[in-house]
Amino acid sequence: MGTRALWNQHAYHINNIEDDGTIPAEVAPSWLQHGTYRVNQFPDGEAADLTVSNFEALDNGTGQPLSLRVRMGNGGMVTTADVTVAFYQGDPSVSGVLIGTTQVDTLLGQRFVDVELDGVTLVSTDPLYAVVDPDGAVPECSRSNNTVWIPVRANPLGQIAVASDAASYEAASPVSLTATVTNTGSFETDYTVKLHVEDNTGAEVIAFTPLPVVPLAGGASAVLTQAWHTGQTLVGNYLLVGVLLDVDNHELSRSTTALTIHAGADAQAALRLTTDRIGYHTTATVTADALVRNLTSNALLTGTEVFVQLVDASGTNVSTTTLRVGDVAAGGQRQVATQIALEAVPEGTYTLMAELRDAGGTVLAADQFSFDVTENLRLSVQGHVAAAQSEIEAGESQQCTDTLSNLGNLPLRVQPVRQLVVRLDDETLQLNNAPVEIYNWVHDNIEFMPTYGSIQGAQLTLENLKGNAFDIASLTIALMRASGIHARYVMGTVRLPIARVMNWVGGVTDPEVALQILGQGGIPHVALVQGGRVEAVNLEHIWVEVWIDFEPSRGAQHRQGDTWVPMDTAWKQYQYTEGLDVRTNVPFDAEGFFDQVRTSIQVDETAGTMSGFDPSLYAQQLNAYQDQLNSFIEGQNPNATVGDVMGTKRIIPAQRPLLASTLPYGMVVRGGTFSQIPAHLRHQFRFVLYASDFDRTFDIPVFSFSGGLPQLAGQKMTLSFAPQTQADRDTIHNSLPPELTGEDPFDPSTISVALPGYQVRVVAELRVNGEVVATGGRFTLGQVLASTSALYDPRQGWQEFDNTPPVAGEYRVIGVDAAGVTPAKILEIQDQLLASQALLEAQELANFDNDGLAGDLLHSGLMNYFASHDRIDRVVSVLNGMITYRQPSFGSLTLKAQPLFLFGVPILVSFPGVELDITRLVSTIVSETSSPLEQFSYVLQSGVRQFAMEHLIPELLYTDEANPGEAVSAVKALAVASAQGQKIYTITSENADQALPELNIDPNVTDEIRHAAAADKFVIVSENDVSIGGWSGVGYIIVDPATGAGAYQISGGANGAYLVGTLIAMNILVLTVAIASSTSPVPNKGRLALLALALHIATTIHAVNSSNWETFDWKCFASGIFHVAAVVAFFSLFTVPTGINFTIGFIMFSLELVLGIELDILGLVGIFVSSDPFQNCISQ
Repeated sequence: MGTRALWNQHAYHINNIEDDGTIPAEVAPSWLQHGTYRVNQFPDGEAADLTVSNFEALDNGTGQPLSLRVRMGNGGMVTTADVTVAFYQGDPSVSGVLIGTTQVDTLLGQRFVDVELDGVTLVSTDPLYAVVDPDGAVPECSRSNNTVWIPVRANPLGQIAVASDAASYEAASPVSLTATVTNTGSFETDYTVKLHVEDNTGAEVIAFTPLPVVPLAGGASAVLTQAWHTGQTLVGNYLLVGVLLDVDNHELSRSTTALTIHAGADAQAALRLTTDRIGYHTTATVTADALVRNLTSNALLTGTEVFVQLVDASGTNVSTTTLRVGDVAAGGQRQVATQIALEAVPEGTYTLMAELRDAGGTVLAADQFSFDVTENLRLSVQGHVAAAQSEIEAGESQQCTDTLSNLGNLPLRVQPVRQLVVRLDDETLQLNNAPVEIYNWVHDNIEFMPTYGSIQGAQLTLENLKGNAFDIASLTIALMRASGIHARYVMGTVRLPIARVMNWVGGVTDPEVALQILGQGGIPHVALVQGGRVEAVNLEHIWVEVWIDFEPSRGAQHRQGDTWVPMDTAWKQYQYTEGLDVRTNVPFDAEGFFDQVRTSIQVDETAGTMSGFDPSLYAQQLNAYQDQLNSFIEGQNPNATVGDVMGTKRIIPAQRPLLASTLPYGMVVRGGTFSQIPAHLRHQFRFVLYASDFDRTFDIPVFSFSGGLPQLAGQKMTLSFAPQTQADRDTIHNSLPPELTGEDPFDPSTISVALPGYQVRVVAELRVNGEVVATGGRFTLGQVLASTSALYDPRQGWQEFDNTPPVAGEYRVIGVDAAGVTPAKILEIQDQLLASQALLEAQELANFDNDGLAGDLLHSGLMNYFASHDRIDRVVSVLNGMITYRQPSFGSLTLKAQPLFLFGVPILVSFPGVELDITRLVSTIVSETSSPLEQFSYVLQSGVRQFAMEHLIPELLYTDEANPGEAVSAVKALAVASAQGQKIYTITSENADQALPELNIDPNVTDEIRHAAAADKFVIVSENDVSIGGWSGVGYIIVDPATGAGAYQISGGANGAYLVGTLIAMNILVLTVAIASSTSPVPNKGRLALLALALHIATTIHAVNSSNWETFDWKCFASGIFHVAAVVAFFSLFTVPTGINFTIGFIMFSLELVLGIELDILGLVGIFVSSDPFQNCISQ
């Protein structure tokens, strides 16, 4: 039965649309004419339905006629015979020229056949047409699909032939490569040539930049050249491969030619011997480094050893040692080191003599190095300095204590002590432009983080005083270059002793823990096992080479560079001091307390519910435990600092007077050098805005912006919307209440604002620190958009995340926490807010825009959240016995716009509150004891605390007694539901069918829970919605039972918190829009007062982010330490989810977080409201 090609609506029937697509003015009932209703077919009998498709022109080669091919189909049910297919150049309905025809004898219904016409010569450049049954001889359902056309273009043809200027080359030789491209077709065509060289295993050695070929006429040829240099490419047979591509990147032709790289000079080796100093005390220990280099390009040095002999000035032997070097690859190098104790030798000149010998004892190379041994006090004295205060204000005095130790045999006379003060804002001026001083400062002051790839860059690493090997190398190179010293990056594989690696990554005692830390940080590594134990680690690493004045100053001074010297300021060791171990010394009877709570609540294990928990029980136990902890710490040390309680970590200083000539570890492979870190090794952030979910599905963005984390971390990124025209500005301005546009002061609580969304058009703007970096779109105010964010990791590539859908008209700040928010960033934000407040109060707004008002306020909140969480992690991880490091994370804080829709059109747009959405908060988390159970417990605690802070921080920043408001998070919603006496469900795959029908919540949330349970996750959710402020909905948590990681969500899709009911948040956004829409740049006094008040609240938050926070009196953080210690003990019961018991523990913790100890948490953060008594700790 034939069908029509038309379908115009869901309520379709045949008579409501004509075959030509027009709509009849009056529609007759279809059943009177056809006896059908919604059937898309003709009841008058069966018919054919001829079609043509897949039309293409085939190029048969230069000078040859074309072929035309088209696919003819019969979509009907009737077999056709003797059907003509005609081909035209030009539209046949408008004087197109007939090229030729062909016949199809028989074609069954529901079948197709490819028809081809050969020997075609084109007569013009008009498009080509194919028409089936041009005379209309065949009865069929519709003729609208009988014609198809294509532009004059055929399949591209082409050949490539590659060649080199010689068949064989030596190392470090220039090479000229050629590629000859020939257009073997008839049409002018564009091509691209890709050339690469591969070894005899097929591995790519080098890939050259693709070469474009300008439009090449049919039959023409072009020759392209590519220069290469063999450099240090190893000896062997290679293949030059050339690939010819068309404009669609399809391969047309491939050609290869063989190359050979042969050996150059005869086999050679070099040996360089150095010591860590040029002078020693008579009782010192000499560290000698021997660098062995294989100078050949194709020979392997096997079984080599370095024989080292120390002799005095008379040639008498003092000591001998043999260092095993092993195999050294062609062009490679290895470093070995030894320590020689002088053991009170006489003063004089001593010489180290070294010989490099092969496995047969043949001497391949030799070197020697002389040094003086004296009783010089400069070599005998060591010391350190301590400051009385970790932070001082400008103009205040500082008391410093210098401690000197005399390790020699001569008495120390009175000596002057020179003090060097390092200014972090101008390092090079304070380090005397001396390579050794730069090395010592970076080594001794920048803490290593075991992550991979460029995350912070030089500036953030300097501000944060920590970074990974890439970041520390960047800082070192920046300081060297600022001092006029050439420096470069080097990558390779190094071999590190496992004992030193365990110290380096966190002071762990288990090699497996160290390997886990490296793995989670993304650092490529291989453990080397000997005798069943891990002895060393081969690590992919980055370090620095500097071109310095090595002979004779060895970096102590820099005049004229003569040698590339390697240095690694990231490789260091730490001195760890143990804390008081409150977990062991003051145990918390968590199991007994849980049993007490369990008997006081109502539990239905079959249904998976609990209710009736009394938070006062937790408070009583917490207070009692705090008293025990206080007594214990006071008894141990009444004047204890935070460091005394928690333990400390200090870098062991290098104190090098001179630079060594080699790295302080073994080198396996020395890779390439580069002046800048390549893009593929840099972490990046990307934000993409789409006009709709449809555009997001098909990747049709409004704009896309990406940048490196060093440039974006901690910076203010804002997504805002500007009126498109002055008329749109006027519409907004005229829609505001008169109080906002007048001159008189007003009461904000009496203002209600709703803008006519459908009357206003806005344009999206993405800014970084106020500068527009992307803009586009033309949206209706209140239109719901779509967006994604992504992070690029050098090991994993791009990871994309869906954001909470933006609404046109809202104001969103996006923030990236690369490796921890720096103290300098918090102080910078605070200074900006204070400056903004002063300008507002003085009515000086000439340079103000919405980015300077709402942007600074929201940026402060977002960065304070990250800083708070980083500080809490620092304390909680110690008490949990965890090693943690922040990895790149990001989130947003949004002044929300809420549209009211009518038939899909945003009629009114209001501004209800603030939404905090932390999209990604990730850390390296490894248990010091390699315990998966302890790690699970910590991840779970961290998640609950993280999402509790998502409502605590906005409430603290944006509300007070005069400007009330309440934030919502998943943790708070569940805690409130429990406090109301609601049943709290634990839903798994086993009870989902029974439990889900009992929930009175959003059906979308119910579906999400059902899917999570089916995926073997478990979900904690309340029975009913709760109302918090002006928000109503449900909080729910989806937990992975394998890791403890979870999604903490509130209905509506936010992975964070929502602040409602606050006048500050609502009016700041309204005023931002009002200022943007006003023809006058100065708002009235009433608006000024409100803005000043909002910013004043933000400036009452103080951040204590001193790098020496361990020196604070522990009582300043006592409440937080008490809280964490109790929670650590309590959560040890629930290292594995055990049904309802786990939910009981979770709700107890949530209630305690939400209802009882907000300041206890913030006491850990070091963030205090100005009226808080802990503020005294800051001022002391």
